[in-house]
Amino acid sequence: MVRGGYIECIVKELLGDARNVKVVVTSVKGRLGDWEFTGKSNPDLIASELLIELWRYIKDLITDDVDLHLFLDVTHGINFMPTLTYQITRYIATLALIKGAGNTYIRVYNALPGSSEDSFEVVKLINDSIKRLVLPQDTRSTIVKALTYGGALATIPKILSKEHVCDKNCDKDYDNFQVNAKINHGGDKKVEYEFKGGIKPNDVYSRLIEKLLCEDKVFSQAVEKGGVR
Repeated sequence: MVRGGYIECIVKELLGDARNVKVVVTSVKGRLGDWEFTGKSNPDLIASELLIELWRYIKDLITDDVDLHLFLDVTHGINFMPTLTYQITRYIATLALIKGAGNTYIRVYNALPGSSEDSFEVVKLINDSIKRLVLPQDTRSTIVKALTYGGALATIPKILSKEHVCDKNCDKDYDNFQVNAKINHGGDKKVEYEFKGGIKPNDVYSRLIEKLLCEDKVFSQAVEKGGVR
């Protein structure tokens, strides 16, 4: 995972000011030009990187009852990246709703070549309003399963208390989350990613949901009392 640094310096040169610009760089898989990207990189790891880092930057921008607008440009998206990024954007929108945002909107754009060589057309592909929680079906979290199957909110504090979810630091594994890369600039131009263990974006997403619920004052007070009986 690359945070800030080199790419943000490039953005600063282009825009003149990078104070409000944050850059997230994930691992990739496959070939791009003469370069091959291999190792532990896979769609699950890439999606997890994207979710962790985007939420790290966006969560502090959310204000109670204030609308959140998310804009996604999928121009030149490679392989599975447009689909994956759109799904992660929907997850981010759901986390924002749980954190207290007002209406949450997602707009997806794509640029197409224009009628002349130097022109282009921007097309709006999706204009979506997230009003319900987007929840994963494949999750090990009892909390998220309860939400997925329509469990009453009153039961959530009881589950949180019973499983001691709030006693754990739900994002401790992600504080220093990093994917290392070995770069070979020789004849075989190759980037090999290294990451110990496995990671699933739905598990990451579920833990972020649990953390937000634990941080909610109403839920946390109920959990301290052993949940709603």
